[in-house]
Amino acid sequence: MDTASLDDFMALNDQITALIRAQVPTGLELGSCGDQAAGTLEKINAAVARRVSRGESLADAIGDEPTAPAAYRSVMQAGWRSGNVQQALDNSSRLAESAEESRYRTRAAFFYPFLVCALAAVGITGFCLFIAPALAGLYLEFQIPESKTLRLLESLEGAVPYLIIGGVLLLAAIGLASLLRGRHAGSRRASDGHWWSGLTGASQTQFHQRCANFCEQLITLLDAGVSLAEGVPLAADACGDRTLEQGARAYAVAQSQRSSAASEERAARLFPPFLRWALWQTDESLTPSQALRLAASVYRESAQRRAEQSRIAIPIVACVFLGGGATLLYGLALFLPITELLQALAR
Repeated sequence: MDTASLDDFMALNDQITALIRAQVPTGLELGSCGDQAAGTLEKINAAVARRVSRGESLADAIGDEPTAPAAYRSVMQAGWRSGNVQQALDNSSRLAESAEESRYRTRAAFFYPFLVCALAAVGITGFCLFIAPALAGLYLEFQIPESKTLRLLESLEGAVPYLIIGGVLLLAAIGLASLLRGRHAGSRRASDGHWWSGLTGASQTQFHQRCANFCEQLITLLDAGVSLAEGVPLAADACGDRTLEQGARAYAVAQSQRSSAASEERAARLFPPFLRWALWQTDESLTPSQALRLAASVYRESAQRRAEQSRIAIPIVACVFLGGGATLLYGLALFLPITELLQALAR
């Protein structure tokens, strides 16, 4: 590449640094703060400039540079090979923003139920400390055997200090986990395989978004003259999904070596159904770019639909199970001893 392209590369890195300083998710694994990203990009600029001065192309220098994070290398290499770096960055940023929005939406959905749980815990603690002893006095005055519920509340009275310490430690652990997760919020793979993402449906939503990014990036590569066998691995690396990366490697091997039908079938099974059709479709009326564009639209709409469903379902489920469960426990702790006392007096 010429000097102007290298200057463009460095100017683009300055833009990425400004985005990270503005706390815009990029998904390039350059760090969560602007200073950290700026230091990393300065090292990358110097290393890439040395390699370009030795005669390497800019795309090769970026793709093989060990000082650059893997996500940054794959996105930039795909962007420079396709001639549209901005689209590759936009796709990566879009996925990172979606993941950040999903995390924020989940935290917001669970805030009110957790608040109800905390208030219920405070209410039960106050009941154990102040009301349970008074009820125990009434049982003793009327010479009524204490109920099981009252004995349970009295046993909790001695455990209140330990429960408070446990609650504080739990909150500290949650805060520490959120802090550590926040440091990797820019990573496209921060939530890969995370059980919580699977539970809330975020993992499937992000997978469909990655499929759409894969299709769009591959279309750009094909339009730039890159072959399908070479473009599939580049697009898979840029979208940042391990399953697609494995499928892309198998696809490239099967295409380049013209392997058997069994090898083609094994590679095809690694892709989701509609993406499999887009890569292996034999309809002469559709070009590969047209089939991929259709697949990108389908997966993008599917991701949006799943995100909307999660936005509605998660708060409802959280309120029913957490908020409703805490309210039920508080009501039982409050009314059961009194009800049992009245029943005993009525006998």
